[in-house]
Amino acid sequence: MFLPPDAIPFTLAEIDDRLKTLIAFGANIFIVGDHESLCFWKNGAGFETAGLDYVIKVRKEYYVRRQWERILKKGDRVAVLGRGIAVVEQANDKEAVVVLWNRLVLRIPRQDIVLNQQNRRWEYAANNA
Repeated sequence: MFLPPDAIPFTLAEIDDRLKTLIAFGANIFIVGDHESLCFWKNGAGFETAGLDYVIKVRKEYYVRRQWERILKKGDRVAVLGRGIAVVEQANDKEAVVVLWNRLVLRIPRQDIVLNQQNRRWEYAANNA
């Protein structure tokens, strides 16, 4: 049985549930990789190292990407609530220098800029500006 990588659930509990269903067919389970198929489950033997390594690698890349998305960087947009959208010119652990559309430059303490998950954007409260 050949599965695309996105058919493998994300959490171990979901993988376990899905495998219980697929194992009932008594077939080997392969993951279709970038250039080859990797054995993920061998009937009668269990998990295969190559398949598990592939799943771990894909999950690790996902978490690295997610972490990178959560780091404020030069060029990112920050919604300065009540004032408009600013562009980050410089950012470090202590503060960010942002420029509003009218060229007003603000130095904002880094801990005051938050990633709003619902709106999927960086925000800074207007009462601080």
